[in-house]
Amino acid sequence: MLDKGLGWSGLDMTGQGILGKALTPPSFFLLTRTASHARVYSMMTHSTEEAAKKAGIHPVTLWRWLSQKRVRPSIAVPMKGQTLWRWTAADISKLKEYKASHYGRWPKRGEQR
Repeated sequence: MLDKGLGWSGLDMTGQGILGKALTPPSFFLLTRTASHARVYSMMTHSTEEAAKKAGIHPVTLWRWLSQKRVRPSIAVPMKGQTLWRWTAADISKLKEYKASHYGRWPKRGEQR
């Protein structure tokens, strides 16, 4: 909900609340700042860092897989020449499957792979 001059309810554009305390943003995000033209994604999505943590890999590994086009989430939001990747629960389960099939344990010295 957007109030006059405020971003999220009770949160101004500096990230401070009405009482001067930092507030946590809601689980959805707005693509525009005006309420009349807002596109709201209310499904639960995760950032790339959160998706990597849930899949059990390092965020740098996930960024590398994204740059090599090995994996792709279902939501890609273009923002200022860059892409904001949002991961759903189904995307994270596909990521775990990819990890299990392509990112295995290396054999110890003398073992066969």
